Amino acid sequence: MPTTIAEPFCDTEEAAAFLHKPPSWVYANAGRLRIPRYKVGNHWRYRLSELASWVESHASGSLK
Repeated sequence: MPTTIAEPFCDTEEAAAFLHKPPSWVYANAGRLRIPRYKVGNHWRYRLSELASWVESHASGSLK
């Protein structure tokens, strides 16, 4: 049986760097812009592959 390796989560700072935005922008806009994220304990976590897909789907619009 093949083994599946789950993609690791990254924190808000890493997600912000990936998006070329400050962490405060990610915190302030994640809900409104529906940035894919997961609540793990008291922290938000992200998957870079999901962020990449999200960026692709919003490429025609502005990320303000």
